[in-house]
This record gives sequence, C-alpha cells and structure tokens, in this order.
Amino acid sequence: MGSFSSGRSGWRRKVESQCAVDIRWMKRQGWIYDGSHSSISWSSRGEKIGNIDYKVSGDLLTLMYKSRKNGGDWEPVDVDITLDYTRCNYGSSRIWMRCPHCYRRCAIVYLADKYPACRKCYDLAYYSEAESHLDRFMRKARKSQEKLGYKDGR
Repeated sequence: MGSFSSGRSGWRRKVESQCAVDIRWMKRQGWIYDGSHSSISWSSRGEKIGNIDYKVSGDLLTLMYKSRKNGGDWEPVDVDITLDYTRCNYGSSRIWMRCPHCYRRCAIVYLADKYPACRKCYDLAYYSEAESHLDRFMRKARKSQEKLGYKDGR
C-alpha cells in the first residue's frame, strides 16, 4: 500500500509550471472583444519568461509567438483558437476556447510545447495531486493560519 508519507510519484508535468492563456481572466480584464489586440507576458521571480501577442476577430482568438525546441532557432507560430459561448441563467453568457488539438471546450490552454493545448491533451497534473497526506494536512493548516492572521506559523 504505502506509508503515511507516501504520495503519488509526481512524474507528470505540472500545470503551475506552464505558461497559460486563461480566457476567463482576459474577459475580466476587458481584453476580449472584436478587434482587440495586445500581448500577455509571464514572469517568474521578477524575470520575464514568456510573451505572446493575441488578436480577436469575431469568434477567433489568434495567438502569435515564437517557439524553439532544445535551444534551436526561434520559429514564429500563429495559432487560431475558436471561441465558444454558453448561455448562463439570467441572460448572460460564458466564454470558452476550443482546444486546437482535441476541440474540447476549455477555459485555459497551456503552452507546454510548440502549440497550445488543454490540460488533458498535454497530460498535465496539479502539484496537489502529488502531495502526501502529511503534505496536504500541512498545506491546509498553513492556509488556516494565514486566514487567522498568523505569519510563518507564529
């Protein structure tokens, strides 16, 4: 079975370590409307790690960026992602993207490789899936302490 502190092996790449395009966040920022264009950048520890340009035309989101494999030459990549809408109660609608690989409806596409795809296509996992029981308990305890105003367990 496994001991008390044994978690899953964690061999899969993690969602939290990938650059992601979240259509819900972009919509909340007011960036998704016909004719809009801008760029999104990602940083880690104050250092810029990625940049992507996008434009919206009708029900199409076009992502434009450069990609390289194993330190090779940079290649320009243009990917069209279909936007989809579902009706919500009380007359509003929710925006989705269609995964360019499997055409599944999703809110986030990841740039884990040259082309964007959903979490299932890239077989990405969450960090919490590889936590042991003790790690999960400690994370929940830290979260409760932060809500109560404690800092660093004090």
